[in-house]
Amino acid sequence: MGRLLLHQQIYRPIILFVILSLTIIGWYTITSVYAFFVRHTIADLQARAELISGRIVEPLADQHYHELFQLCREMALKADTRITVVLPGGKVVEDTSENPNVMDNHADREELVGARESGFGSVVRYSNTLRRNMIYVAIPIRVRLARDRVGGLLGFVRVSVPIASIGQTFNGVFFRVVMGLLLLAVAVTFIAHRVSHSISRPLEQMRLCAGLFASGRFEERLPLLQVKGLSVELASLRDTLNNMACQLEERIKTVTSQRNQLEAVFAGMQEVVIVLSSDQCVVNVNQAAEKLLGVSKENMLGKTVLEIIRNHNLQKFITSTLEEGKPVEEEIVLRDDKGDMYLLGHGSCLVDEEFTNVGALIVFNDITKLRKLETVRRDFVANVSHELRTPITTIKGFVETLNAGAINEPQDASRFFNIITNNVNRLSSIIDDLLTLSRLELHGRELEVTFKHERVYSVILAAKEACEPSGNEKKLSIKMSCPFDLEANINAPLLEQALVNLIGNAIKYSHEKGEILIEAIDQGENVVIQVIDHGCGIAAVHLPRIFERFYRSDKARSRKEGGTGLGLSIVRHIVEDHGGAIKVSTTLDKGSVFSLSLPLVRSIS
Repeated sequence: MGRLLLHQQIYRPIILFVILSLTIIGWYTITSVYAFFVRHTIADLQARAELISGRIVEPLADQHYHELFQLCREMALKADTRITVVLPGGKVVEDTSENPNVMDNHADREELVGARESGFGSVVRYSNTLRRNMIYVAIPIRVRLARDRVGGLLGFVRVSVPIASIGQTFNGVFFRVVMGLLLLAVAVTFIAHRVSHSISRPLEQMRLCAGLFASGRFEERLPLLQVKGLSVELASLRDTLNNMACQLEERIKTVTSQRNQLEAVFAGMQEVVIVLSSDQCVVNVNQAAEKLLGVSKENMLGKTVLEIIRNHNLQKFITSTLEEGKPVEEEIVLRDDKGDMYLLGHGSCLVDEEFTNVGALIVFNDITKLRKLETVRRDFVANVSHELRTPITTIKGFVETLNAGAINEPQDASRFFNIITNNVNRLSSIIDDLLTLSRLELHGRELEVTFKHERVYSVILAAKEACEPSGNEKKLSIKMSCPFDLEANINAPLLEQALVNLIGNAIKYSHEKGEILIEAIDQGENVVIQVIDHGCGIAAVHLPRIFERFYRSDKARSRKEGGTGLGLSIVRHIVEDHGGAIKVSTTLDKGSVFSLSLPLVRSIS
């Protein structure tokens, strides 16, 4: 059975009690009234019997039954009462409702037995003669002697009336009693309903108000609790709720402000922050942790770090932090399909007010870029040393050969001087490219590059014309496709240099009599410049590093073609200075597509 509302818990018992009480009262009242009417009728019949007995004593004593018959009929009509005269032996000598000759002996009738023993008898029973319920009253008839003394018993006089005669009078009383009780029940029900609602309504409104407090809507409390006619207890409860709401509002505002500040700091941290419980389950993480681990915060909370990422060193680091109880620092390497990720971890225990270990705070700094930069720096130093050492060694060797006497042999000397000249030019190209890279990096850090709204068509055309002599040597067809009025926010000399480097590479790695296409595409917010060749392509393993300094996918061919290994690095810097991006798609033996995406500005011309 479901729970009842408060007003129902008050209202229903009251109604049940009222119904039960009124039923008992009604039953008692009706039965009492009915008994009263019966007693009153019996007393009335006794009085009638006394009067009748005084008038029939002489005819009965003289056995003048005809006269007795006349008297009884006359009195029965006047009193509207059945009169029966019975001899002491029980024989009926007169009855106003039936022929006495056909009636049974009445000696054993209860009312006559009572009259014989105590001088008065009464009973309510069913009459077989009249076939209905009757009230009977019988008294003895005795001979009257001198000085009002009573003599021997002559017989009995019995008077009776139908019980229905009482019912006619009783029905009116019964109707009034029932109607009065019903009206009383309605009145009590109405009052109980009002009283129960007067108690439950304020409590229900307070409950609703408390629900609003729980949802943070403290401003709703006053309208809901302004209830008229509150009892002292409910008014006190209302005031307590109001005070509680005010205090909760202030405390929640304080807690919310502090939490927002903490969340802002927590979310704004670039470091990966993980809060763990004492059983190594994740309690909280910041956005940097979600990004690093590639798992949403909802999917990490409540799980152990080992469930999220399987790394023995990381698990060992967390265990050490929780067990040692002091700050721990360690470098951890995470390996996946994207490569190695280097993290510098700082761990410290979290304690409660009793200095009991309740968890750990783990902070990771991503030093992957730093490690990669160190690798690039080492590779750069090694590559520069190698690139410079090769021509210098060659120059030194041939100079020593010339000094040893080869200078006196004109044919060998001329060939040696050509080799020296080529290596000097190679050194000069390497130095020029290094200076170019240095200038570009300096532009990005300290100097401001000037950008103008210029036609992209002019820049592409200048780069194409600059590279055509080299293309003609390999019988290559260099074509361009660019809207004439397409403009972009560019630095024309730098962009031309980038395109020259890309076209130059396309010429170096294209087959003879091939085709190179330079295409500019308007993409709404950006302009994309593509340099498309149909050469040897680049292996996928080299793509992540082709924009590094001195990195060559085909070292032998690159050196044979006279490349310095710095061209694509220069292109990447130029594109980044323009606020754009460069990407490459390639297929071995089918060619490559280098795409430069630059911010676009439309002009009306």
